[in-house]
Amino acid sequence: MTSPVLDHGLGHIAIRAYGLDASVRFCTDVLGFRFVREWGVPASVHRAVFLDAGDDRLIELFDARSTPPGGSAQPLGPERRPSDAARGQVAALVHFAIRTDDVSARFDRAVAAGARPRDAP
Repeated sequence: MTSPVLDHGLGHIAIRAYGLDASVRFCTDVLGFRFVREWGVPASVHRAVFLDAGDDRLIELFDARSTPPGGSAQPLGPERRPSDAARGQVAALVHFAIRTDDVSARFDRAVAAGARPRDAP
């Protein structure tokens, strides 16, 4: 007897962004993600956006003032933004990977658009 399949893969990844509008522009204009929708909930989620990273793999971006479901209620702000050197030590999200046929071209495009690389591919 086989067990039923209960999960159907990744639903989405949620990330709080210091600059939501800039993050959305970067993800759509540079990474090629597709804007799906924006939403909010009074008193907890100021602004959030779903982006399709391809094949219905969703990234959910929350603005810094929001309290994401399951996340910290403490708003992010410029005064709390870690330096590039400290970011890897304090960030909840370590990285996410994008599938592409040309890693070097995607990397170069991201850096040209303002991404700060830690390492080249």
